[in-house]
Amino acid sequence: MAGGFTLVELLITVAILGVVSAVAIPSYLGVVDRTDRKAKVAEVIGLAKECAAANAGGSDGPGIVISDPRTGRPVICGGDPRRRWRKNIKSQKFAKRGPVDCLGQNFANAGSVWVRVEDDGRMRCIRRN
Repeated sequence: MAGGFTLVELLITVAILGVVSAVAIPSYLGVVDRTDRKAKVAEVIGLAKECAAANAGGSDGPGIVISDPRTGRPVICGGDPRRRWRKNIKSQKFAKRGPVDCLGQNFANAGSVWVRVEDDGRMRCIRRN
């Protein structure tokens, strides 16, 4: 008699794998979506901090140029006081809408965020759809 698995054993194994997959895959996709949102918010906050430091520095030099993550356009921060006005740094759109924590503000169903940098260096988050 050859050693092998019976049909019932194989069916039970397939059923168990199906149940585990049905539970694990949605959970994994939720983690991926949360990670995507957090990474994009962290990127825009980092750029906004650079811009805020340049604005608060008060130097009359050329300032700094950062690239807006969403549009790729240059944003000039700091330097000449005539250019030191409010800037909006925009995050890339999230893969899936969901809750976001940005600079202590919680947004329930955000599609992206903007970080507004005031001319004196203060920052605040704005939810965008």
